[in-house]
Amino acid sequence: MRSLNNLVTSQNNDLQLALSSLRREFPDVVIIYADYYNAFLSVLRGAPILGFDRRNLLKACCGSPIFSPFSPQFCGNPGVATCPNRREYIHWDGLHLTQEANRHISKILIRDIILRIKCIR
Repeated sequence: MRSLNNLVTSQNNDLQLALSSLRREFPDVVIIYADYYNAFLSVLRGAPILGFDRRNLLKACCGSPIFSPFSPQFCGNPGVATCPNRREYIHWDGLHLTQEANRHISKILIRDIILRIKCIR
């Protein structure tokens, strides 16, 4: 996972440089970028404060108990259990996030977007 995180971080840095260049080139244009990765990291870092169980941060709520998108136990298959306390998990199935995690991420993204919008009257 470290190599994937490094790739995403590198891509985000390149994207931020490109956005900065575009903003300088077009100063009267508001360019909005939803930084999903950093919003996710904020949720992960603040997990206990947000109500997520610290013991479950890298565990999937559904399917294999270990966080892995390659688990042979897929959600929805017969006999595959889900956790009883879904709001305490960030990861739903090792690939997707839980509704609660997505709710917190969307709040961060919406707040950031609203702060960037400049309305002219």
